[in-house]
Amino acid sequence: MAAHEFKHLFSPLKIGNIIVPNRIVLPAHWTCFFFQDEPPNERLTHYLAARAKGGAGLIITPQNTVWPSSTHYGYVGTHDDKAMPAYKMISQAVHEHGAKVIAQLTHFGPILRGWFGWVTATRSGECRAS
Repeated sequence: MAAHEFKHLFSPLKIGNIIVPNRIVLPAHWTCFFFQDEPPNERLTHYLAARAKGGAGLIITPQNTVWPSSTHYGYVGTHDDKAMPAYKMISQAVHEHGAKVIAQLTHFGPILRGWFGWVTATRSGECRAS
């Protein structure tokens, strides 16, 4: 395949008000670099920054829960202020290499599969195992 067959791959792409430097996207995927009761950490930050340095124009972070009852692993998502410094660190590291970063927002709905079987999330944020 010749380079001219991919003429748009390295051209900028406008998504809403964001201009992505190229069309290489690192999709959201679970790395197991942070666990229960932890916000994202330096290991995930270095991992995502390395992909930006390698040429990815858009990085999509692993799933970020938006409500305490919406996680089946119990990790600290965007619903918790403790996570904000970590996401700021990730954003800065990715931006240093000219890439853009967006978050994959997740909510598993009223019923989700947890470590101990099926869990029903209530309106108050409590979880009941069944």
